[in-house]
Amino acid sequence: MSPLRKLIISLVIILVVSSSSVCNAFGLTAKVHVQVTNDLGEGLDLTLHCKSGDDDLCQHVVPFGESYSFHFRESVMGRTLFFCSMAWKEEFHMFDVYKQYRDDDKCGRDCLWFIRPTGPCLMINQTTTNLCYQWPS
Repeated sequence: MSPLRKLIISLVIILVVSSSSVCNAFGLTAKVHVQVTNDLGEGLDLTLHCKSGDDDLCQHVVPFGESYSFHFRESVMGRTLFFCSMAWKEEFHMFDVYKQYRDDDKCGRDCLWFIRPTGPCLMINQTTTNLCYQWPS
């Protein structure tokens, strides 16, 4: 077999193995768990609708103190993104609850979010430290 043919075959094999669908099918990428907890206050329900580019997780109503969670496998390319719309009373906000490049080192495989009136807070690597974001104006 010629060196060029070997190179082409090697490149095709690398592309097939590194594609996210092949890696996901064989469990080669990390499984991530995201939990979103309603911390808005007594009597306030959180209406949550989360999506990615591939998945629509539908709308869920989360009572105060309760949580909604989901899991997925990360993209091999490092571009996994899940975003949610969040509504309560007269408030409506959008927030990225998982950005692979932002959250991979902050929450590892368990991303625990607390949704507060001032903004979402991420528990850093299951410690007592939270990283809080403000809702955009």
